[in-house]
Amino acid sequence: SIGKIKINKNKIIEKGSYGKIYKSIYKENNVAIKIIKKSSLNDEKNSKNNKNDEKTKDLLKEISIMKKLTHE
Repeated sequence: SIGKIKINKNKIIEKGSYGKIYKSIYKENNVAIKIIKKSSLNDEKNSKNNKNDEKTKDLLKEISIMKKLTHE
């Protein structure tokens, strides 16, 4: 956990079905921060047809890939 950080929400890099990705700075490094829409994973309407499970699996797969990357 990195704790709370200040995000400049004026610098949106990308918008998607899960949420938005912002450009920010953490410990003097440029970083991308994904803010996930609460509704993208907790939508009760979608829970009956396994869309939530699919979205959760996709997100966990993305996190697994991103943890392995080193950017310079």
